[in-house]
Amino acid sequence: MRARILHLRPSNFVGGPEKMIFEHFKNVDEKKYHLLLGSFQEENSSNPMLLAGRAMGFDCLSIETRLKFGLDGVRKIARVLRDKKIDVLVAHGYKADILGRLASWMAKVPLVIVSHGWTGESCKIRWFDAVDKLFCRAADAVVAVSEEQGRRLALAGVPARRIHVIKNCIQLPEHTRDRREVRERYGIPEGTCWLVAGGRLSPEKNFGGLIEAVRRMAPSIPDFRLSIFGEGPERRFLTGLIDRHGLRERVRLHGFTEDFPGLLAGADLFVLSSLTEGLPVVVLEAMAYGIPVVATDAGGTREVVSDGETGVLVPLDDPQALADALVRAASDGPLRERLGKGGFELVNSRFTFAHQACQYEGLYDAMIGKGAR
Repeated sequence: MRARILHLRPSNFVGGPEKMIFEHFKNVDEKKYHLLLGSFQEENSSNPMLLAGRAMGFDCLSIETRLKFGLDGVRKIARVLRDKKIDVLVAHGYKADILGRLASWMAKVPLVIVSHGWTGESCKIRWFDAVDKLFCRAADAVVAVSEEQGRRLALAGVPARRIHVIKNCIQLPEHTRDRREVRERYGIPEGTCWLVAGGRLSPEKNFGGLIEAVRRMAPSIPDFRLSIFGEGPERRFLTGLIDRHGLRERVRLHGFTEDFPGLLAGADLFVLSSLTEGLPVVVLEAMAYGIPVVATDAGGTREVVSDGETGVLVPLDDPQALADALVRAASDGPLRERLGKGGFELVNSRFTFAHQACQYEGLYDAMIGKGAR
């Protein structure tokens, strides 16, 4: 009989973490495990993540809750765990971690928390970060998506024996998009150096610092464009920053796109300006297309970006250092080619979902039958 594993993710869109879950579902041994995907849903509303999961043929469950952290959610999760005879609950995100822990105790089902990192972007988020650390300490096992996040979990008081480092991975593209077609779509002439960045428009991604770096690099690189893909609370601030620096013709905010990995085929450089990360999926996506990466030394980024070999690594929150690195990479074609090749080889050899699935299967086997602590 197949073990039944429920992944609980509080999300109403399809971004990096959601795509990671989908790819994991595709790679796990279907003869041994039946994976289910659950999420929270408000009454009379749809959930894009669940809709996408169902379209892929996954077993998806919607859990309706009246309050964001209400006890009704705990009872409903516990009922699902019992009714669906779940062997292991895997939680992704604050709400799933907290409500899932309480529900798993009620249903006597072991809980695995997947910890991507803590951003601390606001007072509210810092409070959630603190609570989440407490619940990670109470979990039966915690997956850290990078070695760095594993160290952070240990500092937060999670016992070392319960920390399992299983790194983020990437699905290598089956078909490479045509470079010229992608560039024409976004109005980027051949010969113009196209810098691409992607992520939520929020403080921890530090797109303000990236725009400042671009302002400083502009005199040295006369023909370049920066495209930032994503949505979030800082859109108005970033738009104002672009206008104040007179960069409207150089920098564009394109909004969220589900085709982000595909458009990377037209880029010359990918830029990560984050202040904090777990292990950034966007960097892996860029490497999968052989696009050279310039990135800040945030979280687990150095575990994939080896300076001078698979990318260029710069200090956190240092616009001048970032500008200098962009100028160097943008003006050196052979360097970009070498870094792009190094990144592709790294991802192809060490960051595949098949390898990740084997690690998760070992963790599932260790958890099955234990019951919740």
